[in-house]
Order: sequence, then structure tokens, then C-alpha cells
Amino acid sequence: MSNVSNIVVYFAHLDIERSLINRTLRDAISSLPHVNFRDLHELYPDFFIDTATEQTLLRNADLIVFQHPIYWYAAPAIFKHFQDTVLLQGFAYGAGGDALQGKDFLLVASTGAPAEQYQPAG
Repeated sequence: MSNVSNIVVYFAHLDIERSLINRTLRDAISSLPHVNFRDLHELYPDFFIDTATEQTLLRNADLIVFQHPIYWYAAPAIFKHFQDTVLLQGFAYGAGGDALQGKDFLLVASTGAPAEQYQPAG
């Protein structure tokens, strides 16, 4: 990873108090220096995501982290909505969509089930 001084973490979990791994990770990183921790459910319980604010944070970030559990082989619904409303054509992809170019990205995904259940025979 390049020199990372500004980290934005986008986090979503529907039942954080029952989660062991996501709660532990959240608690460990949410107050670190240079980390802007964004709990999407807390910030946008109505799903009205502030596109301009989130795009500004993404533009200024050196490292972008998505942290969430896997539900039915997918991220929580608010992450899909975040992608649809923030990672727009002309911003994140397509003509002129180079705002995230050169940034580091990490996906931190967890499951609430054992690995055996995430296989073809699971």
C-alpha cells in the first residue's frame, strides 16, 4: 500500500450487537487517527445517502475500506444502495470517472456461518 494518511471505512451490519467479528473490528478501528468511520445504517437509516458528502470523502481518501457481513451471498442492502448512489458513472467509472483511480481499497467481509456452508455442497 502507498502512504496512507486518510482512511475512510464504510461499515454496515444489521445486528451489530450480536456480531462478534464485526463488532470487534469496529471497536478496534473506529477511533484510530486518520480513520473516518462511516456506519451507513447509523448515518442513513432512511437510505437517503448524501452523495456529494460521500464522494468528497472518497476523493480525499488514500485508502477506502468496505466492511460488512455477507447475507445470502451479498452485502447488506445499504451497500448496494451506496454503490448505486455514490459510485456513479462519471465519478467512479466511465468517461471522466477517475475519482478513485490510484486509491487503495480493502474489502473486509465476514460470514455468520462456518466455511463449510459457503461451498457448493453447503
